[in-house]
Amino acid sequence: MKSTLVRIAFRVLLVLVAIFACATMSLAQTSIAAPTPATESVTLTGRFNWDSGAALQGSVSLFQQILVGPNQSLGTWHLNSRGYVSVPLTLQVWGVYRFELHDTAGSLLKSGVFVVFPSLLAGELRVVIAQATNQVVSAKFIVSMSDLITSGP
Repeated sequence: MKSTLVRIAFRVLLVLVAIFACATMSLAQTSIAAPTPATESVTLTGRFNWDSGAALQGSVSLFQQILVGPNQSLGTWHLNSRGYVSVPLTLQVWGVYRFELHDTAGSLLKSGVFVVFPSLLAGELRVVIAQATNQVVSAKFIVSMSDLITSGP
C-alpha cells in the first residue's frame, strides 16, 4: 500500500513539474508566436521477463500525454524473443509520456508514465512480472544524461 501511494505521489509530482516548466517557459517567451518546444534524441529500451526467468512476449506502445486534446500515439513495437525492445526517438523536453505493455493477445499487462528531462540521452526499463498474477515483482529504471549517468531502484 505504501509503495503504491509513493508511486502515485511521484507521478503527480512529475506532472506538476512538467506543467510548471511549461508555464515558466511560456512566460519567458517575449515574442507573440508560440514557442517551439525543445526536443531530445533519446533511445528508450525495455527488458521484460516473467518471474520464472522466461522472456515476456508481446508489445510496447508509447503515447505522448497531451493536456488538451487526445494523446498522441508514437508507435507500437514488438518485443524480441528475449523480451527486449530498443527504439530511438525524438521526444519533447518536459513532455509527459505513457507506455503500455501488452501480451501477445493484446491484453494490457502494465502501463507507466515518465517525463523527458533536458540532457536525457537514454532510458532503460527492466521489469519482472509474476506470471500467476501479472503483478510487478521488480522494476528498475536506468537513465543516461549528457551531463550525468545515474540509476534508481
